[in-house]
Formats: sequence, C-alpha cells, structure tokens
Amino acid sequence: MPESPRYLIKVGREEEGRYILGRLRGEQKTDGLGRAETEFQEICQVVQLERESSYVNSYWKMFFGIGSGKLHIGRRVQLVIWLQILQEWIGIAGITIYGPTIFEIAAQGISMFAAGGLARATMNAAQADKGKVGGAATFFVFLYTAVFGATWLTVPWIYPAEIFPLEVRARGNAWGVVGWSIGNGWCVLLLPTIFQKLNEKTLYLFGAVNILTIFTTWAFYVETNGRSLEDIDLLFTSRSWFVWDNERDFVRLKAEQGDRVREEMMGKAAAKSLEERRDTLVGEEANDGKETKEVLVEHAA
Repeated sequence: MPESPRYLIKVGREEEGRYILGRLRGEQKTDGLGRAETEFQEICQVVQLERESSYVNSYWKMFFGIGSGKLHIGRRVQLVIWLQILQEWIGIAGITIYGPTIFEIAAQGISMFAAGGLARATMNAAQADKGKVGGAATFFVFLYTAVFGATWLTVPWIYPAEIFPLEVRARGNAWGVVGWSIGNGWCVLLLPTIFQKLNEKTLYLFGAVNILTIFTTWAFYVETNGRSLEDIDLLFTSRSWFVWDNERDFVRLKAEQGDRVREEMMGKAAAKSLEERRDTLVGEEANDGKETKEVLVEHAA
C-alpha cells in the first residue's frame, strides 16, 4: 500500500506525493489540466495554510477559534459538540437508561410521539386492554431504537473526523467526546425529574428534539460525502454559519482555485517551453561556432 499523498506532502516529500497521486488519479488532462496535478496543488495550498495556523492548535484556542483565520476551527468545534448533545436529547439516553420506566408508562422522531401517545392510552385503557395498548407502545420504543441504530448512531462520531484538518483531527474528535459527555451527563441527571413531572409527555419532548435536529442539521451541517479534505476546508472559509452560504462561497472559491492552478500550470509550461527554446538556440550557436572554426582551420591550412 502506498503512503498517503497528504502525509508525504505534509512532511515535505512533495515529489513522492505527486508521483502517488499520478498513479492513483491518472495523468489524463482535461483542458490542459490533469486531475492529479489539480489535487496536488490543492493539497499543497491547504498544507501551507495549516502550517501557518499550527501554533494555535491548543484545545483552548480551538474552542474559541483564536488565530484559526479562514479555517474557522472554533465553528467546527461548536458544531461537533452540539451534534453530540442533540444525539443524546433525541431520546436514546432515555431509552437506554430508563427503559423500564418508559415500559412502565408505556421510525425515530415519529416513534417517540407514537410511543408517548400509546403510553397515555395504556394508562387510560381498561385493565383488559392495557396489555394490547402497552405492547403497541413497546413496539414503537423498539422501532425507535432500531431506526436510531441504523442511521443516526454513527453520524456524530464520524462527522468530526471528516470536517477537521489533519493538524487538529485528533483534538477535533476529542471535542466531539466532550459534547457527548455534556449531553449524556445533562440528560441522565435531568431525566428522573422530567419523567416525574411530565410522565409520558417526556417522550413528546424527545420527539420535538428529533424534529429540531432535522432543521438544525439541514441549516448548519455541510454535506461531506464525496468531498476531499481540501474541499471541506474551502467550505468552512465562509464567514456564515448557514449551509447555503457555505455552498455558494465554495463554488466561487473552487472556480477561483481552478483558474489559479491552471494559470500556474500554463506558466510552468511556458517557462519550460522557453527554456527548451533557449537550449536549442544555445546548441545551434555552438554548432555554428564549431563549423566556423573548422572552416577557418581548413582555410589556414
């Protein structure tokens, strides 16, 4: 297995990184620009940006975004923390820790509302019907757990690894764990009181947080699927927190970056062509000088 091109470029082994990118991406060119060369230039630019801000990689400075400039590390830290907190408050902590309480009073989001309604129906039902209605409430609790495990469970743990630069990825994941600790601890401490005061309406609260999470994710969390680490950094250069502004600025910056790389490539090609022409002229002059010298020697003889 080859070394990571990003790692090689990061440690100063640019030629090796460029060679591996060429083997992985191919050297085919579109409009005079190869995919491997484009990605190589993007990685070099991002590595340089990360080096310039590497002195602000402490946890404290990351949290407040001190010195991170256009990388907006502080915003990313806030996103991963609140993503973990929302995960706990959509109901999984309550289901996991207080399952017996829920069964006694009793698809993600919808399942919480349904379980809450059926829990109330169980409490109001006649003694003969409690088993049937309670079984339906239990079904929705299990449905919620199944949907959560198949979808949302892994997202808050994977997302930090995809949005932080290489320089601070480990610390970024650590901030995600901090968010989980806050959300889980907060939820566990408050749930006994909430269940006591709200009873089955606690499940309505969980359902409402599910709905809130949908809109929060849509508005503030950029899509990372199919994007390189360099693209993610470009997405977060926008000053706005909203996804639609991030995407708009990303398209503009990506076009500007492509033009800049293309200009650099054209400049390199022009310089190489000029150097070849100069070498050709020097060679021709040397040949002419040699021929002239031979003619003079023959004439002297």
